[in-house]
Amino acid sequence: MAFFDLLYVERLSQKTKLFGQWLSETNNDWENVLFISLAKGFGLSVNGLVFTEVSKSIPFSIIRKTTDHEDLEALLFGQTVMLESKIDDAYIVTLQKKYTYAQKKYKLKVINEKVKFFRMRPSGFPTIHLSQLAQIYIKHKH
Repeated sequence: MAFFDLLYVERLSQKTKLFGQWLSETNNDWENVLFISLAKGFGLSVNGLVFTEVSKSIPFSIIRKTTDHEDLEALLFGQTVMLESKIDDAYIVTLQKKYTYAQKKYKLKVINEKVKFFRMRPSGFPTIHLSQLAQIYIKHKH
């Protein structure tokens, strides 16, 4: 039993260090840290690190000002380079235009890591999870 207690304490201290690191990176902005941890959670074990990098690559002041679901989706998808393909879908074209505008306006740099779709069921695709993250944040700010 003591072995499992030790593992529990070790894992908890690792998570505490991670949150402490995020707090120092964000100048103790708890709302920003919450968004980063939500993004990591929505990425699950496969895309958690990529989603974390995406959430950190967009200044939180921009995310905080965003009030439209499509705008936040465009930012998240654009930062993961999912909007670069040529698709004849009106919604994708709208997101591409919004992201291109935001990228130039805020001078955003895309992340180098790619999201993974391999060995995932459609309900677990990163596109769905990023859309859910955007929807939750827009509906439940603060």
